[in-house]
Formats: sequence, structure tokens, C-alpha cells
Amino acid sequence: MIEISNRFDALRTHEDQDKDVNKLWITVRNNIKEAVNVTIGTIKKNRRKPWFDEECKKLVKWLKEELGFHHAFNYKTNDATEALKQAAPDGVDVYFDNVGGELSSAVINSMREWGRNSVCGSISGYNESNLPKATIIQPVAVFKQLRMEGFVYSRWHDRWDEGITQLTQWVREGKIKYRETVTEGFQNTPKAFAGMLQGDNLGKAVVKVKWLKEELGFHHAFNYKTNDVTEALKQAAPDGVDVYFDNVGGELSSAVINSMREWGRISVCGSISGYNESNLPKATIIQPAAVFKQLRMEGFLYSQWHDRWEEGITQLTQWVREGKIKYRETVTEGFQNTPKAFAGMLQGDNLGKAVVKV
Repeated sequence: MIEISNRFDALRTHEDQDKDVNKLWITVRNNIKEAVNVTIGTIKKNRRKPWFDEECKKLVKWLKEELGFHHAFNYKTNDATEALKQAAPDGVDVYFDNVGGELSSAVINSMREWGRNSVCGSISGYNESNLPKATIIQPVAVFKQLRMEGFVYSRWHDRWDEGITQLTQWVREGKIKYRETVTEGFQNTPKAFAGMLQGDNLGKAVVKVKWLKEELGFHHAFNYKTNDVTEALKQAAPDGVDVYFDNVGGELSSAVINSMREWGRISVCGSISGYNESNLPKATIIQPAAVFKQLRMEGFLYSQWHDRWEEGITQLTQWVREGKIKYRETVTEGFQNTPKAFAGMLQGDNLGKAVVKV
């Protein structure tokens, strides 16, 4: 039967085979989702039981005493931000993120300058019909110039054997220590899966849109305040967004990032949605998209290229003179009106650069 199936597959088109793979993936995903929904109630109940905290204490002890971790803590009973201040007073250099959600936001907002974040999962959102919200990370991405990149293991499938060989060698040499939680019997798979999840296992809008499309030649433009961003992006970029220059943050940026195509890139230069907030706002998490679409996100400050400032001014001036760059300014007269101009800019009253003429 297997031989017949394989021969038949060889005669079919790649497109047909891709469709079959997609159908299989959808079936697997739906089954996983159903399994999670069935077990999530039990998980939530177990997390309130005293034995659960005791198991976490054992895990922390194992990490520190047997594996030699300098610091370890239970994020369910400790304030992650405060614990990280003690564990890494200068900030976190590298974060391997497979959690997402508020915990990941706490870690990312505790990173030091030039920190790096590798995202391989987002378990906090796998059992949700809608992606959960968490404190935004764009401000720290900008001001600490962080780099964040998602990946799936299949990216390195051609080095699989090399990786297994090396890991096996390190295990034999004692350089990697491990522990397994074994559940006997296939019939107990749902119980094992539940245990894993619970931690048992070790601008004037119309005018601007018209200006952008008719004068500047943009193919698509829309008012994000009156349109559903996700739906608008489906029409503007049906195959997904390739590159996003982010200076907004918040829910708008989450919508764009979750609408990106595989290998998309995000440059973060600002997060205006959170500048006037005493506490950073929450927005839909982006780690699932970062992982499964293998996105790369990097924050930066203009000062990173201060040594090329004059070169940039000269080039931009030339392009303006040649008509390759078009611009418009909204000029406010009088230094005393600076607060009014600034407030107008934040509200989107300006068209183009907001300038105060003294």
C-alpha cells in the first residue's frame, strides 16, 4: 500500500502535494487545539493546588544545583521584572523566547542595549482562539536597539544529522545534562500533553490618503482609525507584508506584524502609541508570527549612524532638488505655539513634517 501511494504521489504535481500537506497541517492543528481546549480547565485548576508550587520549587532547585544555573525563579509566584533585576542587574543580553505573552514582555523590557531575542515559540497563545495582549515591546526595541528574530527548526533541516551528532557527543561528555519525564502508554498522551503545558515536566485622513496616492504615488493607503487594518492589508498586500518600518507600536503594529509574509523584516524606530502613557500599553502578541513566519525585527536610533550624518543630508538634499523626494510641511507660527503644534502632531493634524517657525 505504501509503495502504490508513493508511486502515485510521484505522478502528481507539486501543487497537489502542497495542498495535501496543507490539509494535513490544518487537521493536525485542529486536533491539537481540541486537545488543548479539553485539558485547559484541568490545568487552571491544578495551578491553584499547593503541590504545583512544590513541583516548581523542585525544578528551580534542579536548575541551580544540578545544572549549575546562577539564577532561577518561578515566574508564577515571583514578579519577573524584579527577579530579573536581581539576576541580571545590567540587563538581559540574550533571550530564547518560546513563551510570548506578558512574561516575554517583562524579559524583553528588561534587556540591555544591543540585546538579542530568538523566538522559537509562543506557548502562551497556543490555546487561545484570539491572540492574547501583552505589554508592547517597541519602545525598548528602539531605545536599546534590540534585534528579535523568529525561526522554525526546519530552516536548518539540511544540518539535522550534524546537530544530532554534536548534541549526542555533548551529552556523552557531560557537557549537556538532561532529564526526561516519561509517560507510559499511548492512551495517556492527552494527560502527558496537559502535564507539559502546566509545567509538570521538567492625519486628516481623507486628505492624507489622497495626497499619498495621487501626489506621492503610493499604490495603497488607508486611514487606520476608520478601517480594519488587518482587512485593509489583505487587500493591499494579499501575499503579506515584506517590510515594515515601525514608529507606532501598539495594536496597529501588532496587526501589521501579524499580517507579514515569511521572512519579513521590521525596522523599529519609534513607538508613538506609548509615549504619553505612564504605563506601557498592551497589544496583541507578535511572537507566533515571528516564529512561524521567521521574521526579523530590529530597533535602532539615528545616532547609530552619526558618522554619516553629513553624507545623508547631502544625498537627501540632492534627491529633493531632483524631485525624487517630495515633501510637505505644516508650519505653526510663533515659538509660543510649540505646545499646540506638538499636540496637533500627536493627534495627526499635520500633513507632512510639523514645523514651528520662530
